[in-house]
Amino acid sequence: ISADVATSLTDLGYVVSRHSGTDRVSTADAVATYIRTLQDFGTTTVAGASQTTVFLTTARNFADAVAVNGLAFQGVYPILLVDTLADGTTPGTTLSAGTTAVLDSATNSIERVIILGGTSAVSTEVETAVKAIKNGAAGTTAIQVTRVGGADRYETAKLLLELRVKSTTLSGFGHSITSIILVNGTSHEDGMSATAIAGASTSLATLLTDGTGTLNATTSAAITGRAATVSSIRVVGRT
Repeated sequence: ISADVATSLTDLGYVVSRHSGTDRVSTADAVATYIRTLQDFGTTTVAGASQTTVFLTTARNFADAVAVNGLAFQGVYPILLVDTLADGTTPGTTLSAGTTAVLDSATNSIERVIILGGTSAVSTEVETAVKAIKNGAAGTTAIQVTRVGGADRYETAKLLLELRVKSTTLSGFGHSITSIILVNGTSHEDGMSATAIAGASTSLATLLTDGTGTLNATTSAAITGRAATVSSIRVVGRT
């Protein structure tokens, strides 16, 4: 977003602040750091204990972040990113220094990281690196890692829904999902625009379509599986 755009907004009377880094990964770090100056990060429950939680997903594909953005907004769970190798497709094997600093911060005291996507999105090496970080009151407790990763973006969104409805006693969110937000999983624009709607309540969850004009089998199964509780589906985007 150019300086000219920021100036135009200022001229219209808005107070403009910029939170950015040198790339998308460091920008996510900057956003998380800014959020922490405003309020505590959200918590989830693992083994009966409340744990400060963030999400971690790939920086090179939008779909998993789109599936979780409403939940992240609603629960104040920052979304951190991990980049690929230089070829732009092979999953990276390390956390950036900036993301490590966010995770390994006594101020943030992050205790749980939920990884979105399979190992082709976030590598096992990165998962191991996250688990090696120790936080907690004494700085001796390893971060608890939960991976939500399916065979593709549609299954990852479905598995995220399943984690959300799972009881907190089973390390889920304990949400009662009554409404589904459907967005195109092959482009990011509609999913980004729908963040505020998707994050308006814990009763809303996002699932993805494949842009073919028909409902893919995975998303269809996710909706059918919640038929007893889901009473409305909100479709975001054109036909």
